[in-house]
Amino acid sequence: MEMQVRLKVIDGAQRGRVFTFAERANFIVGRSTRAHFRVGQDDKFFSRFHFMVEVNPPQCQLLDLQSRNGTLVNGVRVQTVRLQDGDLIQAGQTIFQVNLHGAAATDASDELPALPPMESGEPITPQPRGGASTPVDVKVCIYCGGPLSKPGKPLCNRCYDQTSHNVAQEIPGYQLLEEIGRGNMGVVFRAICDNTGTHVALKTIMPAVAGSPKQVKMFLREAEVLKQLDHPHIVGFHDLGQASGRFFLAMEYVPGIDAHKLVKKSGTLPIAQAVDLIRQALNGLAFAHAKRFVHRDIKPANLLIAQTALAGQVKLADFGLARIYHDAQLSGLTKMDDKVGTPAFMAPEQVIDPRNVDPAADQYSAAATLYFLLTGEMIFENIKNINQLFSCILDEKLLPVPLHVRRRDVPAGLSAALDRALAKDPARRFPSVADLRDALAPYGNPDDTESDPSVEV
Repeated sequence: MEMQVRLKVIDGAQRGRVFTFAERANFIVGRSTRAHFRVGQDDKFFSRFHFMVEVNPPQCQLLDLQSRNGTLVNGVRVQTVRLQDGDLIQAGQTIFQVNLHGAAATDASDELPALPPMESGEPITPQPRGGASTPVDVKVCIYCGGPLSKPGKPLCNRCYDQTSHNVAQEIPGYQLLEEIGRGNMGVVFRAICDNTGTHVALKTIMPAVAGSPKQVKMFLREAEVLKQLDHPHIVGFHDLGQASGRFFLAMEYVPGIDAHKLVKKSGTLPIAQAVDLIRQALNGLAFAHAKRFVHRDIKPANLLIAQTALAGQVKLADFGLARIYHDAQLSGLTKMDDKVGTPAFMAPEQVIDPRNVDPAADQYSAAATLYFLLTGEMIFENIKNINQLFSCILDEKLLPVPLHVRRRDVPAGLSAALDRALAKDPARRFPSVADLRDALAPYGNPDDTESDPSVEV
């Protein structure tokens, strides 16, 4: 049976209405014209944005959106709560009943299930692609720089033994060296491809919910498409597969630091440096948008600043993974303590309809990221929890704190450009990310001669 979440109105002016969800969605209730369930002006107990139910069948959770009169679940006022089969949600004079179909209701467990086998029953083996496919002539141990124990082998025996002892070796075809990152979707390791000796960033993803073989196959098929994104400002894609109960993706290894860590370590960036970094990211986005790819997860942590011959070169990480992961319904629900991750840089239309996001959402997120690089702050002030964050993002009347208020030395034109890119209404933003990039050009370094990115495909 297909997993579904149903919300049925059992009391109130719209009694009898039923809303059915078979895939990931956000369901917003309130008096606003942008709410999915709009309450008439006769029910004065409702706020414009009252509450949101985040659905990922058969899971769902409720977030009160800082409503004035509160939201009750089974008679108890709540801020956030995981919903169960049969729960009653009350706001104003309206009562919804929650029905979970196709799977037994479960409580919120942190234990992650293993992946089911592929339909074919055949394991996926590493097939390196792109830059990782050409064997390298290894002269010394890639890990320690010492002499090799065996010619052509990328690590000496000592380093093989040491890394195998410190890091569980669970991905066939790769030697995992060390953990270099951790996020909502998984863990990233610096690794070496056994076939080629090439350094890679190997991202392992443990699904938050047990998916069907069809969903697993969909994830792997969709992720394969990412190899089309071959651009200097997009992290290269080499390989993907499934092993040890998790997905893995081998990506280009980018030695350096991400923009979030850079700001936390060194403080806010000089204006020209911050602008140059974002303009590089916008170059990558312009290329991807021309190929009909939307990133959906632009944030400082996904701007990798490579320390290479091209000092300060930006590469966008995790391109398209958020969509693929969510569309395959293998992701969990938003973490309630996540107020500085993806939601803080998310465009309003992405909150309202996370499945149908266009390039304008990437523009908004890129502008919010530049704002962070310049101020060290999110675009809204005094955010204490994710409920308040979503409320601020959705409220058309609540605008971001103007950039020049947080940082007095920014030119008026730069502040105005960010105001436009951060407009709540996508139609009021720049026509494209390339237009935003051009609007930022006067505020970067004068010797930044990077040419206009070719978006011809």
